[in-house]
Amino acid sequence: MKRILIGLFCAPLFITGFCTLSHADSLTVVMKPEAAFTPKGFDSKDNVQIVLYGKYHDICHKLAPAKITVDRVNYKIYIVDQAYTQSMCEMMFVTVPYTSVLNLGALPKGNYQVYATDDSGHTLLNSDLPVAAAKSPDAGDDYPYAKVDDAQVARTSDPSVLQLNLKGTLNNTCLSIKEVRVALTAGNVYDVLPIMNKASANCQESNTAFETSALLPNFPSAPTLLNIRTLGGQSIEKVVDFGSLVQ
Repeated sequence: MKRILIGLFCAPLFITGFCTLSHADSLTVVMKPEAAFTPKGFDSKDNVQIVLYGKYHDICHKLAPAKITVDRVNYKIYIVDQAYTQSMCEMMFVTVPYTSVLNLGALPKGNYQVYATDDSGHTLLNSDLPVAAAKSPDAGDDYPYAKVDDAQVARTSDPSVLQLNLKGTLNNTCLSIKEVRVALTAGNVYDVLPIMNKASANCQESNTAFETSALLPNFPSAPTLLNIRTLGGQSIEKVVDFGSLVQ
């Protein structure tokens, strides 16, 4: 799985504050994420994933590993979202969005609920994480997906429509981009399928760059997950705040 994560870079800023990245000087604190995105389409042989999204409000916090507990009997997932904070950091208030991709491994068939856990108890983040029974242990992807390296969202001349731009690599001369299918699913998740054509004659290894795009009409005015399927059973998970993008 290729992760698209937002890293926190700490450096002197206008000579008013700085933070040290040594974990020896760090404290671990519990955060409450704003959203837990759950891509659909997992089955009991997949590596089930949850994507957390939230915001730090100063330069003193950075991403730390989350703690995950799975209740496989009652189909509940409890997440303690954590961050490192610097004990010697001078405060400078700034909004820093963060994304954290959590890998849960294979889970039994069922519909799971996702909770954030902190000192105040359990807060329901998402009530719809379905895991289907695997049809076959040898079953692959429904389509041959392209190797995507980068994804960006841009405005168009129509304020109600955005454009998703994908860049990647075709590793064989018999491969080409057929289409990009995009579907908005429950919980503000776009499933993005960059589907390839496969020819069968005179195929040779190559490294050919490609660019392609798809339109996103009637997009949510809130943080939304782009769940982009890619080669080798992997995906790119990227959260975009569409509301701030069109302001």
